[in-house]
Amino acid sequence: MNLTHLDELVFEKNLRGLNVSENKITSISESIYKLDQLKSFIVNNNELKSLPNSLERLPILEQIEAKNNLLTDFILTKPFAFPKLHFLDLSANKLKNIPKGILKLPKLRTLHLAYNNLTSIEEIIDDYKLLPFLEVLDVSNNRIDDVSDGIYFRVSLNYLNLENNNLGKIPTLLGFMKLSGLKIDGNPLKLIKRTVIDKGTVAIL
Repeated sequence: MNLTHLDELVFEKNLRGLNVSENKITSISESIYKLDQLKSFIVNNNELKSLPNSLERLPILEQIEAKNNLLTDFILTKPFAFPKLHFLDLSANKLKNIPKGILKLPKLRTLHLAYNNLTSIEEIIDDYKLLPFLEVLDVSNNRIDDVSDGIYFRVSLNYLNLENNNLGKIPTLLGFMKLSGLKIDGNPLKLIKRTVIDKGTVAIL
């Protein structure tokens, strides 16, 4: 396909997955809410500047992938939106801050925000009661220059990717977290020798 607009939704009402990646889509009709059985919504590699607000009305949506678009925010207009959403990928967009809408997702477990323009992830760290089930956080290839020790209270987190940022140090308490994966290569770290980084997560911790 070579779509530029997704205005006419003529799909089956019982559709469970929608993938319209690799097009030149600039807008998606608000009538997408009619696909109320949708669990997976994938729009990677398009030209979207925003996602339709009516996505919030999809009661069992579990996965949103919208990487490599032109998104600058992820806005929620209704309380208790996306009650089932557990996977969100907004990598390679135009995000400068952690969108407040993301912090309101009650069941989110996997969050990919790589290749944006983020300078901080403190919005995620400051209130550990938000995103209580977050397990995977990928914020690689941004411009983050500091991560506070508050990351320690993210007790559900087991994979953290901080590669290719501007970190001069890593949080002291990171070493006490039960992470199965930690990536910090590509940072101007001054406290960890390259030979240690090469040995992997266990040696770092």
